[in-house]
Amino acid sequence: TRLEQLPSILIPALDQANHVLDFMVQAITTTISTNSENTQSLRIYASLSNYVNDCQLANDTPYGRLNILGANICDVFSKTVSQQMGKQAKVMLVHDGTAAAKAYAGASNTAVITVGTALGMGFPPSAQSVCPLSDDFAIKQLVI
Repeated sequence: TRLEQLPSILIPALDQANHVLDFMVQAITTTISTNSENTQSLRIYASLSNYVNDCQLANDTPYGRLNILGANICDVFSKTVSQQMGKQAKVMLVHDGTAAAKAYAGASNTAVITVGTALGMGFPPSAQSVCPLSDDFAIKQLVI
């Protein structure tokens, strides 16, 4: 298991839901095909700056417009990625603050605040609800 920082992808101006879906699916499939040799089914967690509750997105732009593509946006992504990858893929969308907080699973009295185009926040889940990427994975503290 390895963790690599991948280059950022600039998002173009996307004005329709299917353009947002196509762009995100291309980013997911390109990243996987470039960085994974896994030939079995895939479980993919993608974080985005939108509130996500049971695969329902807040009606926010640009990601909230994805809601018009289906009642369960995770199923829409799973089907589209599976078709493009030629293998079964399960895509779960997660709010970016929630995803960041999972790195601190088990920490008490903790909130993780993300700063981007807006402020986001997440609370670490119990340590039993997630597993580490690898035994030697560690989070380095940023000192300012």
